[in-house]
Amino acid sequence: MYIRGPAYYPPSCQKPQNAEQMLNFLDETTMAGYEKLLETSDNYRNDVEEMNRMMREFADESEQLRANIDGIKEAISAVNIAVDESAKGVVNVTEMSVDLTHRVGDIGHEANSNMGIASKLNEEVNKFTLE
Repeated sequence: MYIRGPAYYPPSCQKPQNAEQMLNFLDETTMAGYEKLLETSDNYRNDVEEMNRMMREFADESEQLRANIDGIKEAISAVNIAVDESAKGVVNVTEMSVDLTHRVGDIGHEANSNMGIASKLNEEVNKFTLE
């Protein structure tokens, strides 16, 4: 709802009485307001352009940050794979060492057994005398 009231004139201006006063009123009051409106519009446009520039820079920096994070993620994944492979290698070497230890133990037992057999064989051989 629009309520229409009497026209407002700033205290420095009086209600125009004739065409010349009307033109002076338009020139002094209305044009000054219009020029202020244009100036304000230019300021808003400049502010929007600056904000747009800052947002583009922010978007570019965000994209670069995302790319860096992706690179770090890939590097961490590669390190995880290397650690897993190293752990498997350590487990494999440990299993081989345990197996080798058992086999060396088995060889030691066989050597002891062979020493016993050699000792008995030597005793049997010593029973025979050569004449």
